[in-house]
Amino acid sequence: WLKFATNWLLLDFLAGVAIAWWISTRGKLVPEVSHLLLLAGGLGLVATIVWTPPEDGPMRFLLWGVPAVLIVFALSSINLPEGKLSSLACFVGDASYSIYLFQFFALPLWARVMWSLGAESIPFDVNVVILTALVTITGIGGWFFIEHPLGKLTRNLLRSWLSQPRPLAGG
Repeated sequence: WLKFATNWLLLDFLAGVAIAWWISTRGKLVPEVSHLLLLAGGLGLVATIVWTPPEDGPMRFLLWGVPAVLIVFALSSINLPEGKLSSLACFVGDASYSIYLFQFFALPLWARVMWSLGAESIPFDVNVVILTALVTITGIGGWFFIEHPLGKLTRNLLRSWLSQPRPLAGG
């Protein structure tokens, strides 16, 4: 039970649920608190350059998950001004489910590519950043070429089907 309850994936998920609950019931954080959480989360992640957590287990969540939670919580309360950055954030948000789904295929693929190119000589944290960017781009490609077109097709088919007159039952 303890192993399940401290699984980093479960803890990451529950932290996301807690952030969503907070934002939906209590609203956004005040800017000062958002900036403080952003700073604390950023410093926490920078500290992992020196104190690299294990790939699995509760220490992974403590050293990588908690700083990530602080950053996500802080960013969920910051209003971006209209413009390119805000549009990019919305675009990545739209593609987030594809990014999530494609990571299972893209991460091992890109890790093999990087390994074959000699990435083991690059510091671990730099590899993580590069892999994150490659996996994110792959997921966005999946959204652009698969999820988004299929969503449009499904909506159009559903609209067409719902707009067709139906005979009344029993008549």
